[in-house]
Amino acid sequence: SQTGQTQCLVCAADTYAGTMRSHNCTDCDPGEQAESGAASCNVCSAGQFQSGTMGSRKCEACTPGQFASSARQQACEACPAGWVQPDAEQVSCMPCFPGTFQGNNGTQNCTQCDKMYFAETQEAKECVRCPTGKKTLFKGSASCQSCAAGEYGDDCDDCAVGMYRAGDDADASVCKACPRGYAQSSTGQASCTDCTPGRYQSQTGQTQCLVCAADTYAGTMRSHNCTDCDPGEQAESGAA
Repeated sequence: SQTGQTQCLVCAADTYAGTMRSHNCTDCDPGEQAESGAASCNVCSAGQFQSGTMGSRKCEACTPGQFASSARQQACEACPAGWVQPDAEQVSCMPCFPGTFQGNNGTQNCTQCDKMYFAETQEAKECVRCPTGKKTLFKGSASCQSCAAGEYGDDCDDCAVGMYRAGDDADASVCKACPRGYAQSSTGQASCTDCTPGRYQSQTGQTQCLVCAADTYAGTMRSHNCTDCDPGEQAESGAA
């Protein structure tokens, strides 16, 4: 930059002289860096950021969970909630797919929804609990399905003994009591068992059919009561 000198000076780090017979060195723009004696600056590319101060700048890779979508960035951006990036030096983030979510910024991986929860769209920040009468079969589900026959409620629990729920029953919030003339001794059932001739059940929600007493009978399926034998007739217990 002066006249009558014996030598040319070397441009300092993060400055450059791009032409012959330069009088001065020019500072690199933000997002660029140069070693001392450079004829041009190195641009920090997309996926990188410029760290350090003038004279000690570096182009460094964005860390996992961050990105830089264009060159000459002085900082990387954190992936927003619902998006992730597991790798370094990336130009964008990836959306969480249906069945997964991420509620935090700047993270590397999406998390699967727990059982009984679902996320039906991409970029989910949280999972939603299945409504009453519905469930998921496994973690990471994008939708819920109806409780199976014999199941009910928020968690699709088995119907209790004496109760049932048919598979085509639209209301899966409750199980129904077995009606008179029926019984059910097992849990998680889609129907009740008929009382056979010689047996009866006069109450609802029962676990077994009762045997008709001696000198009474039940001649049909699904009887509610036993009938007394007429005078001059007799029957063993359990007679039809």
